[in-house]
Amino acid sequence: MLEKKDEERFQRLNGAWEPKGYIGPRVEIKGNELVRFWMGAPVLKTEFTVEEQGEKTVLHLEKTALSYEGSSSSYATVKECYVQDGGMTFIDDFPITGESSDTLYPTQNSRYGNVTIVDEMALPLLQGTWKQTDYDCRLRFFGNVMSFGLEKNFTDKTKIVTVTRNWEKGDRIYVINENPARSDVGHYEGMYLEAGVLHAYIPVCDAQPVMLSFIKEN
Repeated sequence: MLEKKDEERFQRLNGAWEPKGYIGPRVEIKGNELVRFWMGAPVLKTEFTVEEQGEKTVLHLEKTALSYEGSSSSYATVKECYVQDGGMTFIDDFPITGESSDTLYPTQNSRYGNVTIVDEMALPLLQGTWKQTDYDCRLRFFGNVMSFGLEKNFTDKTKIVTVTRNWEKGDRIYVINENPARSDVGHYEGMYLEAGVLHAYIPVCDAQPVMLSFIKEN
């Protein structure tokens, strides 16, 4: 059982942390458990203890190896982690390039960024089948699952989340992958619903992306 002073220290650390001015690192802390992410993918999950060292609150991590899910080896090691002047600094050691550091600050952003999840309002608008205006491609939405099809042969199911961007005005609703580490939604990128039309594009290597529009079938 944690001592009261340790509970207070952990409470001050609770929540999400991200750097200012760039994206990539993210940390979420609940109690004495820390989860670290890189571009939405978890790379470290560990318990930790805290120690006050002058003006620093040092986090002693039980595990320090950074690795992607499914990987048998780590790509870096956390050498040091501490909080000072409102920022949480990680000093990592990479086998080839050596040490690198990031300083993170408390954030209200979700794992999907500075957005608001609007599933309750938006998912009912998507339910059913959508036909591509120029071809015979179709999308079908059932609950929070989107599948792709040619005519009525639907495959490639992808779980989705619907969001609005907090810095944008208007009624545009973005359809994104439930996995925050993925920028694609099935075969598509940049999918959004606006004025009853579902827009998306297919990236093409060394060429302009293919822009698509889908209209809901009755």
